[in-house]
Amino acid sequence: MATPLPTTATLTTPPSSHAAMRENFANLRAFLAGLLGADGLTSTALATLGALMAAHVACAAATTVAVDDRGKLIACSGTWALTLPSAVSAAAGWCIVVRNSGTGAITVTPVAPTLIDGAATLQIAAGRTVIVVCTGTDFFSLPFFPRTIAAKRILGNSTAAAGAPQELTATQLTAMLGAFSDTAAGVVPATGGAAAAFLRGDGTWTTENLMLLDATQTVAGIKRFSGSGAFVLSGRAADPTTPEAGQIWHDAATGHIKAFVGNESRVLDGQSAIPMLVPVSGEYAMTTVGCGGGALGAAAGYANRMDLFPYVPRADMAVAALAVNCTAAMGGALGKFVIYASDAAGRPAALLIETATVDLSATGVKEAAHGGMSCEQDAPTGSVSATPAQRRFRRGQSRRHPTSTAVLLRPARGRHCSASAPSPLPQQPTGGGARPRSPPRRRPQSGSSFEQGDAAMATELDFDTVDLNSPALSAFSVTPSDTVDLAAPVRAVTIGTAAGVVKYTHARTGAVCTTGPLPVGTHSIWARRIWATGTTATGLTGWE
Repeated sequence: MATPLPTTATLTTPPSSHAAMRENFANLRAFLAGLLGADGLTSTALATLGALMAAHVACAAATTVAVDDRGKLIACSGTWALTLPSAVSAAAGWCIVVRNSGTGAITVTPVAPTLIDGAATLQIAAGRTVIVVCTGTDFFSLPFFPRTIAAKRILGNSTAAAGAPQELTATQLTAMLGAFSDTAAGVVPATGGAAAAFLRGDGTWTTENLMLLDATQTVAGIKRFSGSGAFVLSGRAADPTTPEAGQIWHDAATGHIKAFVGNESRVLDGQSAIPMLVPVSGEYAMTTVGCGGGALGAAAGYANRMDLFPYVPRADMAVAALAVNCTAAMGGALGKFVIYASDAAGRPAALLIETATVDLSATGVKEAAHGGMSCEQDAPTGSVSATPAQRRFRRGQSRRHPTSTAVLLRPARGRHCSASAPSPLPQQPTGGGARPRSPPRRRPQSGSSFEQGDAAMATELDFDTVDLNSPALSAFSVTPSDTVDLAAPVRAVTIGTAAGVVKYTHARTGAVCTTGPLPVGTHSIWARRIWATGTTATGLTGWE
């Protein structure tokens, strides 16, 4: 039991006897010895006063700390519980230092219902040290941060409850955080890969397998990116202001992939449909044209045209027919198709073909008569070209080829469009003119024939031949199976009594052309030789 300090009166009032004085001095000594120790050493005095860590106690088994153990450093080893005294008896300010010097876990346990750090227990991991302080009602801990930790360790708490940090092993770490995914944090990839590949700077995960960000990435040597997915270029609202040579981007406004090559921003070729191959339903071309974009009826009195260029086919193709759908008829209106090749820059070059005129004075599909055309891919410019076909003509001789077979046509000399405009459209006859008359008839000479290079396309015909060589003639007529060699090209023919088919030799190209069924009336053609086929073409007449 501690000796209290004698009162001042006891020590200053003269004692009644010598024995009383000795008792007073004995009580004073006992008080000082109980407070500072009896040996006069500072360490003893500090330990007796309960100074923090002035005394050291080693424990290897479960122990209950006494109030008098105040300030002691209790070194524990093993795995067991260290029980604290009552907080009320320990009083506010009471403290001890607990060090786990072993390899197990020491559990500091207050007497219920007292708590430590708001929990029923505090676990101290191996190698860790904490100061336990009493508030008079509860306890709290002040952990020491370790000066060193084991190699390749992370401080953390792998338990399910709150506790002091401990050195986590790799097994504890992966068990606690697990494999990362796009919905949860993690430290290692899942077996076989994971949906989320990279951790962003903002703490979120990305599913991209490759991220270049905005920094310039230099890859040395030859590298290959492979995978089953597509390489996606995000669309740009506008082209780069100062693109670098070889830069590629996606123009979101036009939907094109572009590249900066040759000091120019260029659209990579092959992204647009070939004109007229995939027309709008019900139309022949991928556009509807007229005078200034209006109806064709607004073009009365002067010519109008539709340009489809650059027309660069990306594969060999054959054009067997050219047609226009006339939706608004105009009296006396005529039209024709004129096709040019294209140069390396996609501009019109040589004149390839000029068809006969088509009658636009009535609505309906109007097919232009021509000898056919073959468009081929031409390296390196990709311009339109025509495949030549050998032809030899002999006066007064004829041979017909099937109308279902296209005749490939190429002019003997190509001309630039700036120096060779299409021939002017003929004027429709408005009445009057010389009266048609029947020419003299004669039988062809034996063995006569019209020869063409591809003899397999021809079949023999026997018909009457009629020569009209007088330039003064202003009109002619042809009956079925008759043929007329003209001194000058004709511009129009008239079918008088019944619908029929007209076959003729084109005045400019020399191509043998066959019209579709023509109704009664006047029709525009441009012919040097003309004849009727079938028995329905009666009363056929023509104007030079």
